Amino acid sequence: KFYGSKAKFFDKGQIHDLTIEYDNGGFNDQSLVIRIDGKAMIQVKHLRWKFRGNNTILVDGFPVEVFWDVHNWLFGNVVSDAVFMFQTCHSAEKLWTGQQSISDQSALDWSSSHRLRDSQLQGLGFSLILCAWKNE
Repeated sequence: KFYGSKAKFFDKGQIHDLTIEYDNGGFNDQSLVIRIDGKAMIQVKHLRWKFRGNNTILVDGFPVEVFWDVHNWLFGNVVSDAVFMFQTCHSAEKLWTGQQSISDQSALDWSSSHRLRDSQLQGLGFSLILCAWKNE
């Protein structure tokens, strides 16, 4: 099953194609792939055990938190829903780790962190909630 949408995560960013692929490959082989512009950003295998979760991805060079809850798809009725949320990160730490390795993060002092946050957080207040229904 494929579910899709379009989103513009940042004021100055481009419009992206979002695709959520759900594979009900059997009792233990269910999986989920979240793609942006055709590129697999998140792949969740063993979905029966990981039916809720989150991960941070980079879109246009900035971190975006992706949350999913597919419990109802797996354990609900024939007609059931799943919820996906895409939310831009507002933390300078997330912005920094998206650009530098974690070992370099210790070099970030408060003043540069403050400048980084102020200059890069403008226009980052975005959330997209998708409710996807399956009918089998």
